[in-house]
Amino acid sequence: MIEASAAFLIKSTLILALASAYCRWTSRSTAERHAVALITLLALPVTAVGGRLLPWSVAFPESLPEMLGRTSSATPAAATAAPVTWLVIVYVCVFAVLMTATFFEFWQSFRYTRRLPEYRGVRPAILGTRIRMRVDRCSSPWVFGIRRPTIVVPEDFAAWPAHRRRAALHHELAHIRRFDWLTNALARCICNVFWFQPLAWVARKQIESLAEQACDDHAIQRGANRYDYAQTLLDIARHRRQESFKLPVSRYPLTERIESILNRTAKREPMNAAKLTTTTLLVLMVICPVACVTLDSTDQPRENHTILPIEPIIPPVYPEEALRQHIEGEVVVEFDITREGTTENIRVVRDSPPNMFRLAAVQATSQFRYPPQQDQQRSVRHMITFELSDESVR
Repeated sequence: MIEASAAFLIKSTLILALASAYCRWTSRSTAERHAVALITLLALPVTAVGGRLLPWSVAFPESLPEMLGRTSSATPAAATAAPVTWLVIVYVCVFAVLMTATFFEFWQSFRYTRRLPEYRGVRPAILGTRIRMRVDRCSSPWVFGIRRPTIVVPEDFAAWPAHRRRAALHHELAHIRRFDWLTNALARCICNVFWFQPLAWVARKQIESLAEQACDDHAIQRGANRYDYAQTLLDIARHRRQESFKLPVSRYPLTERIESILNRTAKREPMNAAKLTTTTLLVLMVICPVACVTLDSTDQPRENHTILPIEPIIPPVYPEEALRQHIEGEVVVEFDITREGTTENIRVVRDSPPNMFRLAAVQATSQFRYPPQQDQQRSVRHMITFELSDESVR
């Protein structure tokens, strides 16, 4: 489990770092950068299971023997299982707390929005009949829901100038058409699952910020004046009152939004179905090979990885001299598997420290038992580690 978690952290860090770097490429449209960041984050489960479902072995030089997989150890089973058990307990506890908090926040938002009064002003025609409008003591509009989305507007929304009301509604309509509420919820759930990957939380924050900028671009494309739109955001921030509910928009940096709005050369094209499909395929073409990579030794045939003993590997006996001096080490052994599944021609490739654990490793290897083979398997390698448990030190 520890090795799988470490492999996931390495591969996911590489993928998320590449996506983050791409999202800072301002020559691409905000909607496109948002799509890349979102697809990368949602594809983290592929990164986690890719190496197990479709392993793609990559050879590494023999000069790195420490990269070999460890198949047996002199540490007692209870001592080796305890750290893994505690790691699983910690992971489950943190995941449960995060998911509970997420569910509670969504449920609280649902109940709060449902209790808000209906908007009594003139209903804009651009909203259609599916979208509801409600009123709250807030400074700027916000959206909640998927199937029957609700746009919540300030109490004085009817007194806003017509062009500001139109720009604000176009911004919120863009959130609804882009399914930003749903994608933000999925991104949060993915972060809860992989809470131990800090770049996942960075990607989630980047996704939410880019979603706001993409909706700003939509409002500008629908005729909003860039300077007046930026001034509206400043006025809202300057006169922001104590909100009766925690607004999602309050978490996003205002500076980046205003810089994007006032940028004359910024690309503001939205994502259509064709561009989204192409972007998804390109991102997956980068993610899938990285997700499926597994390390393999250049001198060890790939088929050896699929040969598992039919009997539990008996831990080698810890040498008394090494136990007395509190010495730990490791031995890489190489052997052949006969057609009957026994081991023969056992030889030590490397041992550290020299000659301390050699005999114990050879004796343990001679007890390995494998399924019957059609042909004799040659040059199978295993690393046997000798580690002292807390009980042994006492």
